[in-house]
Amino acid sequence: MRRILAAIVLLTAVIGVVFAIIIRIGLPMRALPPPSGGLVGAVDALATDGSRPDLFSGAVQRILPFQILYPASVAGTYAPYVPDAGPQIDAIAKSHGWLFRVILGRIGTLAAPWTNAATPSACGPFPVIIYLPGVTGYMQMGSFQTTELASQGYVVVTLNQPGAVAAVVLPDHKIILGLTRADASSMIAPSYLAEPSALPAGFAARLEPDKSIVPYFAADVGLVLDRLTQINTDPVHILHGRLDLDHVGVMGMSLGAIVTAQACATDARIDACLMMDAPVPTEVAAIGLRQATLWISRPAEDQRLERAASGGWPEDEIAAQAATIEQALSNSPHGQLVQLPGLYHLDFTDLPAVQPMIGWLRQSGPVGAVQAHRQINQLTTEFFAATLGPVVR
Repeated sequence: MRRILAAIVLLTAVIGVVFAIIIRIGLPMRALPPPSGGLVGAVDALATDGSRPDLFSGAVQRILPFQILYPASVAGTYAPYVPDAGPQIDAIAKSHGWLFRVILGRIGTLAAPWTNAATPSACGPFPVIIYLPGVTGYMQMGSFQTTELASQGYVVVTLNQPGAVAAVVLPDHKIILGLTRADASSMIAPSYLAEPSALPAGFAARLEPDKSIVPYFAADVGLVLDRLTQINTDPVHILHGRLDLDHVGVMGMSLGAIVTAQACATDARIDACLMMDAPVPTEVAAIGLRQATLWISRPAEDQRLERAASGGWPEDEIAAQAATIEQALSNSPHGQLVQLPGLYHLDFTDLPAVQPMIGWLRQSGPVGAVQAHRQINQLTTEFFAATLGPVVR
């Protein structure tokens, strides 16, 4: 009997140690597959807006890092998928719970499907597409989509928006934490819900009454377009003359989609707008968008199925998404909607591809990540080929 008890104690201790190690270092992950087109290069850049304070760091000016993916002819140096992964994991776990530390704990070990400072393709200039990720995520979370576009001959610019993403590490190593899930909901919802919750106390005094944070984030798009103009005319920059800023698209998912619609309504330089799995700001839905516009979403039944599996998606959110998209479509002469059955919200991100546990935890829809990403990429590349013009790389 003593031997049995001793074995049980030993086994329990071993399981505890293994569990502690898993919590600390995370579960195994897998790198994204390479895109279907040519090589992709990457370079980081920075935009500064001295006319706006940063609402999240308290700085007197808004500093916005971003990444530029571009068609390449010769590979550059090794690139990690998520640089500075530690602060990202800490912030995501704080917002979404300890399980995400386990799920994403090794994300910093993955290689990216691009290389840094690769030799740009001799063709071009290339149409430019700006990508905005969802709230409490990380900048690279839509790379299955952005790298595919870059491999097909587009320059894709992904914004690392302080406040929107979970954490931003600035060049001086200062860390700006993003909104928590609760604060994000209350600061975004006024853009599309008739009866949103009150703004967080720390932000209520800095935003107009009953206004959301969406216009503030949308101003980042124009800021980056200005910076890209400077980069395109800089004779020493690796992308000098390679950006076709007469053909510009903007795309995003979740919060990024809401901000995309707002930016498209206010910036005449944008020619094409693609929004994924999100409502439309009511003021934008009321007037519509003049650009070629595509909404990619999923049926309400799948949103309810996701709610039953993993929570979220209350009825007022489902209704608001359907109603605002319908109104926006009726007021947008070049708008279209495609619904993809069998997808969950995270299927519009890299997460189910880099971490199989997402599917096992029923956070990914019945279609599966491979098929979901294939469908989304096909719609995306066809849309931008039709609206920004076919490209040669």
